Amino acid sequence: VFAFSPVWHPIVIGLGVFTMLLGGFQALRETDLKRILAFGTVSQLGFLTVVLGYGTRDAVLAGLALVLAHALFKSALFLVVGIIDHQLSTRDIREISGLGRQTPVLATVSIITIGSMSGVIPTLGFVAKEAALTALLDEALLHHRGVHVHERLPKALYIHQAHRTVDIAQLL
Repeated sequence: VFAFSPVWHPIVIGLGVFTMLLGGFQALRETDLKRILAFGTVSQLGFLTVVLGYGTRDAVLAGLALVLAHALFKSALFLVVGIIDHQLSTRDIREISGLGRQTPVLATVSIITIGSMSGVIPTLGFVAKEAALTALLDEALLHHRGVHVHERLPKALYIHQAHRTVDIAQLL
């Protein structure tokens, strides 16, 4: 809905960028693992707001992929932090040096999930972020050519309606 409003479109995207940056900067200042992950989620929600704020079909599909990828890697990371907290009785990143050598399986799981969070090939995080980037770049290129979302919508509805008419005619 906001993507088609010339007033709300920049506000939604601007708030999404602000949230993304604020969450990222706060995560960099933290030393508690759970708080780092929580502020990373705030940043990811800002990114989702930007992607979904564009309102195109590709952006919505990329947003769904981002939500799924985020749910999978973040839940795994919170479980890893729970294991670390249980074993060491601390979540402070300054006190967990050498943990990877003590628990190599946990380190492997952490590396894979952090890779997905970072968008490393061949993880689902990469696929989702690549889809989001493609959707945003396609939209930016269309805007650069002077074609705006609200101008494309009536054409898309007209094409959809014409296609529907053909399907009904084939059924008769």
